[in-house]
Amino acid sequence: MKLKTIIITCILFFSAIGMYAQDNKLFERFSNNKEITSVYISKSILRLAPSMDLGDANISNLIGKLDKLEIYTSENPSAVAMMKKEAASLMKGKTYESLMTVKDGDENVDFLIMADGQNIKEFLMVTAQPNECTIMRILGNFTMEDIQMVMSENKDGKKK
Repeated sequence: MKLKTIIITCILFFSAIGMYAQDNKLFERFSNNKEITSVYISKSILRLAPSMDLGDANISNLIGKLDKLEIYTSENPSAVAMMKKEAASLMKGKTYESLMTVKDGDENVDFLIMADGQNIKEFLMVTAQPNECTIMRILGNFTMEDIQMVMSENKDGKKK
């Protein structure tokens, strides 16, 4: 019985690693595609953000919990189609949990997370329009409360 449990645990563990590796390969393909503009912002640059003008967002409590920010965008028809297809597969898969979808005319915005219990490891925002697609990927170790604080406070720490 113990051997069976160990085998099942190993299978589940390696399956999860395989899904994560596939997702990383997806974003690597985006980075290597000449038709997709990619932006990578490291943890070091993110630490400078509290001193940068970010409008009403108070991100000082969240910055230390972020590892990197990646943005992928394209207006090239074939790249847009590929990005939309890949984003749809992420939404249908089991790796990410869909938080919210906003539809406004021809524009769709989807918010997805990859969580480990209460901690969010990855946050995706996919913005799809007929002729453009943008995917923002935030990696770190933060909670929904951290995100809510950013949204509910302005720079002076006053609630909106």
